[in-house]
Amino acid sequence: MGRRSVFSKFGFSLVLALGLLAISASAALATKPEKSHVSVDTNYQITNVCSFAFSIDSHADIFAIHYFDKSGNLIRIYNHVTEKDTFIANGKTLVGLPFVFDINALFTADGTMTSLTAVGVVEKVRLPNGKLFFSAGFVDYLAHPDEQFILTADRGISGSIPALCAALS
Repeated sequence: MGRRSVFSKFGFSLVLALGLLAISASAALATKPEKSHVSVDTNYQITNVCSFAFSIDSHADIFAIHYFDKSGNLIRIYNHVTEKDTFIANGKTLVGLPFVFDINALFTADGTMTSLTAVGVVEKVRLPNGKLFFSAGFVDYLAHPDEQFILTADRGISGSIPALCAALS
């Protein structure tokens, strides 16, 4: 179990969905950034972190800005996200604390994503022993194409996965 054993495609999927929405909603020659708010609820079934499966119910409130070049091509998406996660396993529920992070996605004029990164808090949940599972820092989503959910940062501070698993066992 590596420190990146749980990784979210949530951010990647969200950026793509919001990007497609912006492309379809924008005028062909739009150059002014478009702002929007959206709330997203997701559920993840995690099987590769602890010795048992658990689920995460996630709620995110997102403020998004879509940037376009002079030809109207989407070139950047910025998302400011407030998220709260609930962990469920073995009859136990850990309700996370709200946390904030920013996602930036960069695109070429032909729509190819060249960068997808997040900066801020990655996860925040109080464990039954009173300790805080807390991860924060920088995440490069494109470096983890096959991961499902993120609990730890690529660079920064990462919470103890063994302590989280113990709290859910």
